[in-house]
Amino acid sequence: MAESLQQQAYDCIKDKIISLAFSPNTIVSEASLLKDLDMSRTPVREALIKLEHEGFVRILTKRGILINPISLTDVTMIFDARIVLEPALLGCYPRYIDKGKLKDLRLRMDAIETAEDFYALDKELHPALCLSGPNHFLTSSLRHVLDQHNRIRRLCAPNEKERFIKANEEHMALADSILSDDLGTAVGLLTEHLRNSKMDALAAVLNYNLPIISQ
Repeated sequence: MAESLQQQAYDCIKDKIISLAFSPNTIVSEASLLKDLDMSRTPVREALIKLEHEGFVRILTKRGILINPISLTDVTMIFDARIVLEPALLGCYPRYIDKGKLKDLRLRMDAIETAEDFYALDKELHPALCLSGPNHFLTSSLRHVLDQHNRIRRLCAPNEKERFIKANEEHMALADSILSDDLGTAVGLLTEHLRNSKMDALAAVLNYNLPIISQ
């Protein structure tokens, strides 16, 4: 039961961080968390320790819980990690991709009209391509990176129509190459897409004047 409560607390707090219900660089009191979650201190504290280990929060003695800020350095490192992990996972484990699901995603790409549509599909596509393989060491690392990326995306995702249309075209080419079993082309297209996305995210971060922090 204690484990279940800890997981519930962890999932709830993490969702609030990723959704920006808890804004970066703000302090949340432990008392308010206990009240909101309607839980005792132990499972909430255990959840916070796990979130601190994952880099989402910092527990400040007698001050509360700092929701870690997002910096230009964070964005750079997160995309660098994705550029390493995602093409490697796609290249090593293509046979584990659910092509039925990928075909459905490909059809939805033809109907993309807004940035919101694009980012909802993007959030499904990358895990579908890269998190299906059996290497749990790599996939758990990528899941953590994607969680951090989703927080950044909500804060400063570029909404310009020209960019998300171009990114959607990149998705189409990527899906088509995988569905036609052209793995070499797919890996190259995924790498290029992530590099383009990195440049867009960095430009958006600069527009938000986020700090440059060395870590």
